[in-house]
Amino acid sequence: LGQNDTSAEFDTIKGNLERATEKEARLKHQVEALTLLHNTLVREEQIARETFLGPVRDYIEPYLKRLFPGSDLVFNDQTLEITHLRRDGQNEPYERLSIGTREQLAVLARLAFADLLCGHGKQAPIILDDALVFSDDRRFEEMKRILERAAERIQIIVLTCHERSYFKSGWTTKRLKICKE
Repeated sequence: LGQNDTSAEFDTIKGNLERATEKEARLKHQVEALTLLHNTLVREEQIARETFLGPVRDYIEPYLKRLFPGSDLVFNDQTLEITHLRRDGQNEPYERLSIGTREQLAVLARLAFADLLCGHGKQAPIILDDALVFSDDRRFEEMKRILERAAERIQIIVLTCHERSYFKSGWTTKRLKICKE
């Protein structure tokens, strides 16, 4: 008769159902919390991109106009990466630009971010390690003028093994071998 007693089996199944129902409620709560977190992070990420992208575009524009007159940078709104340089109405994909042009744009982007931080009362020194070695003479000279002007607001440290390129600029020079002492 004990084998045919379905009430024990019913109690076991009922207990399993109650535990499964409680687990379902916990998992639903976790899903709701994770969904809220995800949506909040996506929204905040978008706000951060908009907060940075607009001002960085504003800060980089004067530099860009000096180095590449009549040009604009096109950014990926999601990643903030430079996707194109638009010159004379033509889009030039970033990856197809010369190494010198890409390194110049990278320096201008650093200057723009440093200006943005400076505008918010934060100092951000820029360290360039032979960052302009692929520049042609005309752009190299213009980049030096841009760096000189930016150095009035931002500390800029240029590490180079091409000392002659900077020697006539009158910039403070320190040799690393002397700094070791």
